[in-house]
Amino acid sequence: MTAEIPEVNESFRFYGLDMNHTFRQDDKTFSEKKVLYADSNFFSFFSFHLKEGNKKTALNEPNSVVITPALALKYFNTENALGQLLFIDGETFTVSGIIESPPSNSHIKFDALLSMSSTPAGQSHSWMGNRFLTYIKLDPNSDALEVDKKLDNLVLANIGPDLQNSLGISIEQFLEQKNKIGYDLHPLAETHLYSKFPRDITPASDITYIYLFAAVGLALLLIACFNFMNLSTAQFRNYARANAIRKTLGASRWQLIISFLQQTLTVCGIAWLVSLVILYSAMPWLNSISGKSFPSTILLSGSSIAAGLIMTIFAGILSASYPSYYLTSFNPSESLRGKFNNPTKSEYVRSGLVIFQYSISIGMIAFTLVLFHQLDFISRQHLGFEKENIIALKNTDRIGHNASPLKNALIAQRGVIAASFTDRTIFERMSGEALREPNSPQSHVMNYYVADEDQLKVMGCQLTAGRFFSKDFPSDSNAVVINEAAMRDLGWKSIESKELAADGDVRYKVVGVINNFNYESLRNDVKPLIIFYNARPGNTLMIRYTGDSRALIDMLDKNWRLFGNGEPFEYSFLDQDFGALFQSESQIGKLLTLFCVGVILIASLGLFALSSFTAEKRTREIGIRKVVGASVNQVTTLLSVQFARLISIAFLLSVLPSFIISQKWLEGFAFHYQLTVAPFLLAGTCALLISLITIAYHTIKAAKTNPVKALRAE
Repeated sequence: MTAEIPEVNESFRFYGLDMNHTFRQDDKTFSEKKVLYADSNFFSFFSFHLKEGNKKTALNEPNSVVITPALALKYFNTENALGQLLFIDGETFTVSGIIESPPSNSHIKFDALLSMSSTPAGQSHSWMGNRFLTYIKLDPNSDALEVDKKLDNLVLANIGPDLQNSLGISIEQFLEQKNKIGYDLHPLAETHLYSKFPRDITPASDITYIYLFAAVGLALLLIACFNFMNLSTAQFRNYARANAIRKTLGASRWQLIISFLQQTLTVCGIAWLVSLVILYSAMPWLNSISGKSFPSTILLSGSSIAAGLIMTIFAGILSASYPSYYLTSFNPSESLRGKFNNPTKSEYVRSGLVIFQYSISIGMIAFTLVLFHQLDFISRQHLGFEKENIIALKNTDRIGHNASPLKNALIAQRGVIAASFTDRTIFERMSGEALREPNSPQSHVMNYYVADEDQLKVMGCQLTAGRFFSKDFPSDSNAVVINEAAMRDLGWKSIESKELAADGDVRYKVVGVINNFNYESLRNDVKPLIIFYNARPGNTLMIRYTGDSRALIDMLDKNWRLFGNGEPFEYSFLDQDFGALFQSESQIGKLLTLFCVGVILIASLGLFALSSFTAEKRTREIGIRKVVGASVNQVTTLLSVQFARLISIAFLLSVLPSFIISQKWLEGFAFHYQLTVAPFLLAGTCALLISLITIAYHTIKAAKTNPVKALRAE
């Protein structure tokens, strides 16, 4: 690229995503996942700090490894491990550098870097495949779109021969079939929130969730501001008399407005400082809920302080805007005599603010209920196979000839129903393969994995046509089984006499079709899948069991000690692997629940205070009603109906927007439950009950007041 595209100043590659490596030092053996092969210009390309070693040569030589201080301590009991020997996947590597651990906000996460010259893949000149992650630095004056076009032309020129050899068709024929092959440029600065790459070192988040929580945070702030407006205007009699005295003493209306604004900004400023203390103390707890690792010091950064000041000023001005205008509008002479012009207007505003607050509250509760309904649907969704009671035993490819005896020993154990070797667990990232019918130029890209003849017994999938692999058929070494999605993609009605070709016309006989099962997130439709047969042990042994899982793990550990050749004992449960695919949604659900509690609490506090002023204002009316025979229940109902009416209006206003947002979010899942009105009715009912409970104290207290005392007070 650097030679043929002038705008590219430098390029760099990572290799080995999703690969596990066995690290061994004396009696310490572990499986390390955060390991990458890196080109020799890693330290000149990125700004990672090398604590020990030479940046220019650390990754030059084969079998060189750069490790973090944590890994050095793990294997050598010291951070000063430069020059030490480390055995990785059976080969001897020299520690050529100690690098600072990547910061928590970097998407490039690793514990060790292996020199690219240590793997044959790093020396390959083939353009086929997508196992490398390539970074380029462009000239500051270059046009990224123009570079993208040049990159497409470069790829097409170099990939043509490889495509001809593997598929037997020219690049022109491949493109005529509406296939696409090439690379997409993506700004590194947008990696965290906008990346759509299916293969990246660290899975990207989604900017949608940032917008969601920003909107929720803004809603919380608005509700708090509106509460302040409500409570301030509800006390208009006290404020009006105080302002009347100030006006009589010579204060202008603008002076009163500025004075009220200053008081409000002071309150908001104090609230901001208190919030910093609370957030600083609660940061570890918030990190545990969100799954993030924000340092507490981020609250004191320049950007955080600036954002806090801006939001404080915004909240102060907004909170003071209407109250300062309304409370300074009364005529001073009439205010001192207890006469107030048009207080009803303020009541309409307060009612509108209550409706707005509870509209947001009901909408948030409804969306949170929808989210948890969807997570529950996912957990109960039948995936096309039985994911429960399956454990995946890792690293079986590293124990050599002991793998098959291990499988036989486990099958003989009580509680083990079946066991099958495969090259990965179902929910690990699949590789892709371009296949076609013999003598046909049209290729079909399918995901694939490799398994032995017992895979069907472990997974519990169903055959819809043909048979599964069997040792009784020696020809199965070149046999494949496809799923229904692949059958549909190929346009077949039957698999009789059907074959698929790949890699220079190597042919595979299609012997069976299995039902579609979800091997990816339920956000995606089931994609075409092909299973290749391999009777030899793979790197994972999948085991279906019955009974106590803890007893099973103890038994597996005991047998691994006998057959494992000192390799690390690692396992995972398939249902937990599936649950990990939706970890972000689960964390979002917890955060939304927390926000919902906050929204309801703030709105209820405002309603609690407002009900107090309403009851006080209607003291004379309540007294008269009780004199003429109204019961406590009748008075309580009278006061409650006013607020219940507001909550009902808020519910009606919130249903449509929250329904649309919920439906749009559910459409991001290929498999989702049918949205009904139930969560919205439940949210509205919850809001109504909470509001009635909130105002119950003041309404019942007002209803029980002695009418003589009430009328005397008036």
